[in-house]
Amino acid sequence: MVRTTSAHRAGSSLNGRCPQPGRSTCRAPGRTFLARLLWGRGLYSVLYEHLDDLEDRVVREGEFMSNILLGWNFGDGHLNDERLVAAVQARLGLEPGDLVMVYCESQATPWRHGRPQEYRVIDAALGTVERGTWDVRDCVATQPWLPDGPIPLQVTWTAPGFRRRHTLTGTSGTAGQEQPA
Repeated sequence: MVRTTSAHRAGSSLNGRCPQPGRSTCRAPGRTFLARLLWGRGLYSVLYEHLDDLEDRVVREGEFMSNILLGWNFGDGHLNDERLVAAVQARLGLEPGDLVMVYCESQATPWRHGRPQEYRVIDAALGTVERGTWDVRDCVATQPWLPDGPIPLQVTWTAPGFRRRHTLTGTSGTAGQEQPA
């Protein structure tokens, strides 16, 4: 028999294993695991470039979000794209910056073929606001906690009129223009 847990019970799965005040710390291993992965270093780099208040935000990995919102996931992120964010937006009517998702498609050993890994930044209120790439070799060359700051990103497209507000690194994208990859 297969049993699914509904979204309202996700926090209760920690009952008896983690006291209420420490539940978000108990969930931290998921974020730590993401940072250990090569694409996790890229994802955190994009977040650092987009959100000056990242340290004050609740960061959740895509599979966790899919579990909460849908009750299950494929384990590969294919449920966590613009369609899911649009469905959340339709119900909640969020403001720009309230829900920001960075999506990347996993690729098998892209550094062996010189292909960059692509990402998209999706703001629930604005839709896809940026596309770009990172070189996976840069992810390999750094530690999970990004001791030298975010890895270099190549912005390939920015939504017309969109401009990064403030970032932890002080950089901003060029609004509405194609940029060389």
